[in-house]
Amino acid sequence: MKKLKIAHIGLGGMGKAVLNVAEERGHEAIAKLDRDDQVNSETLGNCDIAIECTIPSACLVNLDKILYAQKDCLMVTTGWYDQMDVVKTMVKNQDEDLCFRLIIQLV
Repeated sequence: MKKLKIAHIGLGGMGKAVLNVAEERGHEAIAKLDRDDQVNSETLGNCDIAIECTIPSACLVNLDKILYAQKDCLMVTTGWYDQMDVVKTMVKNQDEDLCFRLIIQLV
């Protein structure tokens, strides 16, 4: 299995749980960003993927910044599904080569 360089966004309960599992499996947390940290190409660094684990009111803003930095994104945050059309538009407006991964539920 390829070891990933991960930028973790959101260090609440779920964010910490995802971070712990990733580190247990040998992935490298190159960024641990919480509510007072900026999300941008500099703070995301050379991550292979950003994992977004925040709150509904912050996740779409973070997603926009992640996509602008041309990083892959795994969305763990729930409760924003009424904004699905907005997300589809955001993703559609990106370069064809940009890969976006959307996880609706994490069990």
